Amino acid sequence: MPGVTPPRLLALALSAALLAGCGVGFAGGPQGTEFFKSLTVTGHKQTGAPLTAAVTYEQNYPLDVPIQCELRRGKALIKLIGGATAPPYPDGTPEKTPFPGNFSFDFTVEEAGHYKVQCYTTADDDNFIEEEFDVRDP
Repeated sequence: MPGVTPPRLLALALSAALLAGCGVGFAGGPQGTEFFKSLTVTGHKQTGAPLTAAVTYEQNYPLDVPIQCELRRGKALIKLIGGATAPPYPDGTPEKTPFPGNFSFDFTVEEAGHYKVQCYTTADDDNFIEEEFDVRDP
């Protein structure tokens, strides 16, 4: 870079790194984000049969983290299947070892087809996990 000396370049890089580390945020990709660790759908996958969605998470933030789980067919919302709140981790920080937790929600599907359960944090719906499955008629 013209006009930028190595000490200034180092200071600029250090400032950028420090600014990127400030604040609390959820990061992650489309599956298995920082907060969510797994999601399974169990039960007899037939119309009208009871199913259970079990989601596990790891909490290391000093605040409540509300989550919501929905049944979807493609992008279409079929129904809300449950919601809960992960309790705060006292004195939690991103550097602390996370505390594991889980929730499960019972539901049924009335029509055969390809579905997914999607769970996400209500404060940041980009932080989610999903599980696809098929339901058939008896």
